[in-house]
Amino acid sequence: MRVLRLCWLGIPTSEYQPMVELLRDVMGLAVEFAEPTTTELSLPSGDRVQVFAANLSQSRSGRLEWVVPGRRTTGRQGSYKKL
Repeated sequence: MRVLRLCWLGIPTSEYQPMVELLRDVMGLAVEFAEPTTTELSLPSGDRVQVFAANLSQSRSGRLEWVVPGRRTTGRQGSYKKL
């Protein structure tokens, strides 16, 4: 399997607005949609980054524990299991 690109990346953060501002204002990503607790931005390639407002009090460890990538691959069916 060879990863060709990340099509979508979800990022939880306890610093929701500053993260959106970084991606939008500093890195130049375009806002595709915005809601009070999630914003999805796009790169010129069409790939997406979605920021989620994380509530750390709901996490078992009190830390951010997940980033969720979407990817496009080549290779065998079921190769996602290797990831």
